[in-house]
Amino acid sequence: MENASKALLMAATVLVGVLLLSLGVYLFTVFGDFSADMSKKLSEKDINEFNAQFIKYESYQDDSTGEWRNTCRAQDVVTIANTAKENNSKYDYTIADQNNGFYYVKVIVKQGSHTINNFEDSSLEDYKEFLKKYSGEEVNNKYVVTYFKCTNIIINPDSKRVCSVTFEQL
Repeated sequence: MENASKALLMAATVLVGVLLLSLGVYLFTVFGDFSADMSKKLSEKDINEFNAQFIKYESYQDDSTGEWRNTCRAQDVVTIANTAKENNSKYDYTIADQNNGFYYVKVIVKQGSHTINNFEDSSLEDYKEFLKKYSGEEVNNKYVVTYFKCTNIIINPDSKRVCSVTFEQL
């Protein structure tokens, strides 16, 4: 009888041990999934914040009037180009990396028949000249400003980040 009660105690101890081990594995799995989920959400948040810097400038055509809305001034185009330049220098990308660079951002500016590819790689002098030319001028006692529409924002399918922004002069 004494051996039977010791055997039952040992079996109960083993069962409690297995139960505690199972609980530990379950908690480890739950906390691991939670951590992975939080990491994914933080990554998505970072991507959305990055893309928002560019997407907020995207223009659209008003269905009722046909006019372009959310148009940009020359200052906005230069701001986007500088944001792209900062991003590219953060990841140490050059123009040679634009097709292979995972996070490279390219800015294209179309002015009539003339297109500036890689506007983000322009010099400070080029930006000053662009601003001087398109920021506005007085014509017949009226201040005329040149506007641009942001017509094409391309998002890299792999990184889910903006990789190209195109502006067209109105």
